[in-house]
Amino acid sequence: MIERRKTTRKRTTFTVEQLYVLEHYFGRSQYVGAVERARLSVMLGLEEMQIKIWFQNRRIRWRRDENRRAT
Repeated sequence: MIERRKTTRKRTTFTVEQLYVLEHYFGRSQYVGAVERARLSVMLGLEEMQIKIWFQNRRIRWRRDENRRAT
């Protein structure tokens, strides 16, 4: 039987410019569609999955901050 190991990904370090653009798009819309994600991927030199995960994590952070403000 072949043993399969899960490959670990290195943590992505975003540049200041990439974060600026991502935050700008997040300010416009908290969700990014496939077409926009592909465009951002080419523009920022990132994989689409990295952008997708960044938006997921950013929404979680946004909700957490909103809940803290409400209490």
